[in-house]
Amino acid sequence: MPCVLGHLAGRTRCPADTEDITQEVFITAYRNLARLRDPERLGAWLVNIAHSRLVDFYRAESRRPKTASPAASSGPHGSTGWEQGRDSAPTPADVVSERQTRQVILQEIARMREPYRVVLYMRLVGEESTGEIARRLGLASATVRQRLLRGMRRLRKALKKHGLELPLSPESQTEDDREAEE
Repeated sequence: MPCVLGHLAGRTRCPADTEDITQEVFITAYRNLARLRDPERLGAWLVNIAHSRLVDFYRAESRRPKTASPAASSGPHGSTGWEQGRDSAPTPADVVSERQTRQVILQEIARMREPYRVVLYMRLVGEESTGEIARRLGLASATVRQRLLRGMRRLRKALKKHGLELPLSPESQTEDDREAEE
């Protein structure tokens, strides 16, 4: 699912649209599962379906009368690894700050070019390993590591403009991710 969300991130107007399209992608995939020739290319197949559903969504939306879009929610994906590891219950201010930080991170990822956006989304939101990402996207592990490294550099640079640092500890990285950064 992170590869689908990564593809859709930044291409929809609000998290609710992203969730709706993601649902449609998986319904379509389920109905057409017999057409999947190579199970190793499932991720790429899902991304292709996501692109088609996105095009369909905007075609249909262009025919509807314009209305105000709902306010953005705290995030399209609920709890992430960014919230784990707390010793005590967060204060309301902590919750708001964390939601705002998460939203800025997701917005910055959404602004990136697709190769970086997809792998960062799968790594940071989907918490997938480099090997899992490579397998699901049909890419070499070295390619995924390089995209993660470059994407993380760009993300850190973008977050500095907001006065933020990426709230991930070195322990959240896999060994091959740390090697790629060295």
